[in-house]
Amino acid sequence: HLHVSGYAVTGELQAAAARAVELARGHGARVRVDLASWSVIRHAGPARFRTIVESLRPDIVFANGQFFQWPEGMQPT
Repeated sequence: HLHVSGYAVTGELQAAAARAVELARGHGARVRVDLASWSVIRHAGPARFRTIVESLRPDIVFANGQFFQWPEGMQPT
C-alpha cells in the first residue's frame, strides 16, 4: 500500500506524490489518499482538489468526520 496525504497532493509535493503513485501502481500496490484537512481543500479549491485526487485513482480515500458533509464539488460519485 501507498498512503498519500492530502497535504502532499497539492503544492510543492504534487509532482512527487503523483510519481510515487505511478511507481507504486507499477509494482501492484494499492493507493490510499487521506483528504487531510478542510484548509487544504479550501486553499486548492474543491473542484481542483477533487480533480487531483481523482487523477491518482485511489483505491481507498480516508476522511474524518468533517467530510461527512462534503464540500461543494467534492461529493462522491
